[in-house]
Amino acid sequence: MKKSCRDWEKLTVDYQPKTWISFLRDQYSEIYQESIERLQKIEDISAADADRKLMEILQKNSLIERNLSINGAQTAEELFANLEEACQENPNPFTSVTQLSDYCDSMSPLFIFTKLTKQFRNSGYGFRCFVQYIRERLALGDIVNEDTIDEIMKHFMDQLTFPGDDKYHEFPNYVIFKRREFLLDFISLRVLAMTVPGFHYDATKKRLHLTSEGDSRLILQIPILVYTVDTDHEQRIDISRKVTGKVKVYNTRPHMDMMEGMMIDHSAISGAIVFISGRSIQAANKEEDEEKSNTFIETHPHSLYYIEGNIRPGCMLRNQVEAFRIATVRNLFNGTFSSPLTAVARIGTEVKTNPTFLDKAEEIENMRNNELAMERPPRSEYFD
Repeated sequence: MKKSCRDWEKLTVDYQPKTWISFLRDQYSEIYQESIERLQKIEDISAADADRKLMEILQKNSLIERNLSINGAQTAEELFANLEEACQENPNPFTSVTQLSDYCDSMSPLFIFTKLTKQFRNSGYGFRCFVQYIRERLALGDIVNEDTIDEIMKHFMDQLTFPGDDKYHEFPNYVIFKRREFLLDFISLRVLAMTVPGFHYDATKKRLHLTSEGDSRLILQIPILVYTVDTDHEQRIDISRKVTGKVKVYNTRPHMDMMEGMMIDHSAISGAIVFISGRSIQAANKEEDEEKSNTFIETHPHSLYYIEGNIRPGCMLRNQVEAFRIATVRNLFNGTFSSPLTAVARIGTEVKTNPTFLDKAEEIENMRNNELAMERPPRSEYFD
C-alpha cells in the first residue's frame, strides 16, 4: 500500500538501505519495474542484475540527498565526513572523498556542483524529470533551441506528473509549485550543457545536441532514478536549496508567533505558500529587551516581506517554502533592515543559528543564481 504524505516518519541521516529499497519498490512499483526492463535492454543484462544495480544506485542517491537536505550544501570532504557519521550500523558505500565526488558528478542533474563554493546541492524533482524529457526529445530527433524551448517547457509542465497523495489536485498551490519548480534549477540551454554531461550547446546556432555520453548515461534514461526515498517526504526541508523573493502575508497568528504568505515576485514559484515563524527568526539586536513579551509577529506588522527560505519539496498540505531570513520590503528599498536579525534553520529537532544576515538589498538580490553568477532569464510570461 502506498504511503500517504500524512504517514511520513521523522527524517534522520541514518543510512537504512534495506528499508529504503523496500519502500521505493512499493511506492513506485510500476516505474521500478519499467526501469528494470529498460536497464536490461540498455546494458544487455539479466533482470536480477538490473535489479541489483538499481538498488545500489538508489541507496546511494537517497543517502546523499538526505544528507544534503539535512546538513545543507557541502563540499565533497564535508559530505564524506557526514556520511561516515551516518553509516554507523551499515557500511558507508563510499570509501574515499574522490570516489564520492566522482559519483556525485556522475549523477548530475540529481546533484548540482557549484564551482564558486565547490559544494554539492540537491536539485528538484521537476528538474530531474525535465532533463530526462529534454534527452528524450533530442533522441527522437526534435530540435531543441532558443526558438523552441518555450513551447517545450510549456508541454513539459502540462504533462508532468509528480508523486504524493492522490488528492494533490485539491491543493492548487502545491500543483502550481510542482509544475514550476524545475525553473529554480533550469537557467538556460547553454548552462544545462555546461552542468549536465551528455549535452552539447552549439552557440552559433543556439541549439542543444545530445552527445554519445548522453546515450550511455543511465541518469538521463532510467525513470526511477529521478526518485529517492525522500522525493515526496512531507517533513523534508531541503537546507541545500534556497530561494529568495517577496512574500505577501495573508494570514497572521500573533498568539502562535507565525505568519503565512505567498511568493509574489519569483516567476519560478510565484504562488508558493511561505511559512514564517517568529520562533525561527529572532531579533539579534543586543539592545533589545530579552524579557519583552511581544512576539516577533506583533512587532513586525507588515504585509510585505523579502525572505530567504528553504524549499519543502514534498509539503502539500501546508507550505512549500520555509523562511529563515526576513526583512520588511519598505526598509529593504531604503537599503536597510528593520532590525538586525538572526537566521535560524530548523533541522529536525536540532536548531542551527546563523548570526549574520546580509545588510544591503542588492546583496540579497545577487544571491539569486549565485551558483553560476548569472541572471535567470525572466519566465513570468509563461504563466497567467
